[in-house]
This record gives sequence, structure tokens and C-alpha cells, in this order.
Amino acid sequence: MGHQKGMALLNIVKAQASLEKRLQPLGISVTWNEFSSTAPLLDGMGAGAIVFGGGGGTGSVFAQAGDKSFVRVAAGTGSTRGSAILVQENSPIKTLSDLKGKKVAFAKGSGQHNNIVRALEKVGLKFSDIKPLYLTPAEALPAFERGDIDAWLIWDPYTAEAERKLRTRLLADNSTVFGDKAPLESPSFYYAAPDFVRDYPDILKTILQELEKAGAWSRDNYQDSAKLLYKLYKIDLKTMETVEERGGQREVLPVTDEVLSGLQRMADTFYELGEPKVLLSDEATSALDPQTTRSILDLLRDLNKRMGLTILLITHEMAVVKQICDSVAVLNAGKIVEKGYVSDLIAKPESFLAQEFFHHRNGYKPKPGAVIATIAFAGEQASQPIFATLARNFDVDVNILSGSVETVGDRRVGQFHIELEGQKVTQALKYLHEAEF
Repeated sequence: MGHQKGMALLNIVKAQASLEKRLQPLGISVTWNEFSSTAPLLDGMGAGAIVFGGGGGTGSVFAQAGDKSFVRVAAGTGSTRGSAILVQENSPIKTLSDLKGKKVAFAKGSGQHNNIVRALEKVGLKFSDIKPLYLTPAEALPAFERGDIDAWLIWDPYTAEAERKLRTRLLADNSTVFGDKAPLESPSFYYAAPDFVRDYPDILKTILQELEKAGAWSRDNYQDSAKLLYKLYKIDLKTMETVEERGGQREVLPVTDEVLSGLQRMADTFYELGEPKVLLSDEATSALDPQTTRSILDLLRDLNKRMGLTILLITHEMAVVKQICDSVAVLNAGKIVEKGYVSDLIAKPESFLAQEFFHHRNGYKPKPGAVIATIAFAGEQASQPIFATLARNFDVDVNILSGSVETVGDRRVGQFHIELEGQKVTQALKYLHEAEF
């Protein structure tokens, strides 16, 4: 089971262990995984980490566009007041129009991403008129408190927490933006893995029944609900009571065409914004462990191939350049010192990249009559038996001092630092030069 803050019914079911009580007699255990928002929750579902979860509709639009596999099995209703655009109490921003040119923070792919686009449209502004900052709630709260952002789009319980702890002012909520259509324009959904829906319809029905019970109980007992959830949410009881008091009807509804109409408008909104052509990744793998680094590089590679994005990657890590980049520009003291295809530069012994990738032994003195040479090759050359050819055709001894063969993109490149000794060393060197090694 996947849950997140803001999906109260799932958290009530978790806290009451009601699902465990229903399924334990059937020999079924329940485990829970918490996610920061809908997008990573659906990623987890696609990876097989969970079979059921809940979250905002916007995240599912992005997931669907990314060919993630999931089913919307039910819709949820909640508070339209809990989803808000907050500014500092003393902020000069008085209306939505005042957001022009301002730094506005929200979680990318969340319902707030959709809300800010629609709020700006309401006053004749475009998304490009603001400076969007894609921050998780945990990142945005301290930034908002420091005054690093001008406005913050957020949802309960984070809204209530910020309003209680900080000097904030409500600029708008879902009712301001969408009017009486707010419940349809910002729906939440319950999601399940397709094979789970197909293979275990009875268990799915049980889960939805427990969610319905949790909704009815919390509507009639909001103070008790707050006492149940405030420790789970790790916020104070008074804040949790505010969240639960304005929690709305909290119904579990079927996914109808009317419910999906709001989701379709979300999809249309993001489609009209257009897809980015270039993605900037600035030191995305800095100081990370190898497993996390591989995960990020896999994600960037997937975005490059699936969305056709050109990725501008800024890094100090040469291994990252080798693994993912096609072309490279090397900067030193703010100036480009070399540029070109990665594989071409690595194949040139004198290039900066080649020297970084292929570290040669220093201080080695050749034997009398011997010569030290550097052999560089790329592509089909990497598969040729070059050392055997030298020994066979020129009767020279080949002593490998250092070197390796690397795969850069889909191309093999390599460099070897060798010592050549024999009567025909000059002819061997001529052969290497003419063969462009």
C-alpha cells in the first residue's frame, strides 16, 4: 500500500489497521510505503513496490504521458480550502496579477502545478510570466520562511502547518481559482496496479470499503480523526484539527466521465504549455552513492530517448561524461579548451578528456633501443588485433605499460601506453601512424 500526506482516508485506514484486520483471516499481510507526492507513488507502482495508493490527479496525467502502468479505480473528494496559494503576511502581492515576475514554488507534477497555470489564466497571465521553482513541501517550507520565494502553492496538512507556524496570508484557494467547479477541477484518485485489479477484485473491493468507512467516520469525528493522525503526520494536534475540520465530504466515488473531464482539462493545460526541448542538469550526481548515481543517469537517459530531450549536463565527474554524454565541451577558468564528440576526444592522446580517462605511468624509462608509444583507437579499430599484428609483421616485442578500452555511448574507444623493442621499431611506428592509431 502506498500513502502520502494529504490523502487522509488512506492514513486513517493505516492508523486504524482496519485493512489488516479484514485481510489477516485470509492469510494476507499488509505493508505501507510513504511517498512525497503522486508522481513517485505511481513510479513505485510501476516498479512493483506497491499495488494500491492514492494521490492527486495531476501526477497521474504526467505518469500516463510517461507510459506508466496503473488504473484509476476510484475518485476522492476533499477540502477545496486546504489547497492554497500562500504569501507572507507583509508581502506586497495582493492579487493573482501581482504574481507576474515573482518566484512561485510548487511541487512539479502535483495538483498545485495545474492550479498555478489555471490561476494565472484567470487574470490573463501566462506560465512564462512567473519564475517557477519546483520544490517539494519539505524544501519549500524553509525557503518560504526565509523569504527566498514570493508565493507558495501547497496542500493540507502543509497549508495548515504553514498558516499556524508562520505569518502567512491566503492569496487564493481552489474555490477562488475554479469556483463551484473546484471539486471536479482538482480531483484526487485511488490507483491500483493493473494485474492487481485483474487478479484480486475481491481484495480491491475490500480496500475501497475500508476507505469509505474511514471517510464516514472522519466526517462525524474530526477531532478523533485529528488525534489519530497528528502523530503519523508529525505535526501538532491543533494544526491537525484544522485540517480535519475542513476536510470536506471525503467520499469515495466511481470514476465517471464527469470526474475525468477535470482530469482531461488538466492534460490539455499541460499539453498547451508545450514540451521542453532542453533539460538542464546541474551537478545532478554530485556527492551521491554509486547506486543513486546510476538511477539518476538511467532516468536522464530515458528522458533523452523517450521525450527526445537534449540534456545539458554540467558535471565535474569524468565517469558521468563517459556513461551518458554524446558531445562535450571542457571548460577551464571559464573558457572552452576543447569540444567535440566524447568518443573522438577520448581517442586523441593529447586531449584533456583522454588524459583524464587513460592515466599513464609516469617516470618509466625505456630500455636502450626501445621506444615508448601511445596507441589510440576508436570504433572498429578497437576490435583489431593490433599487438599481435605488430609482433607478427615487424618482429617487435610489445610491453604494455598502461591503458584500457572503454565503451562511450555505443562506441568502443581505447588507449594504450606501450614499449616497443626490436630491429623494426621504426617500421612498426610508421605502420601505426599510417593506420591512424
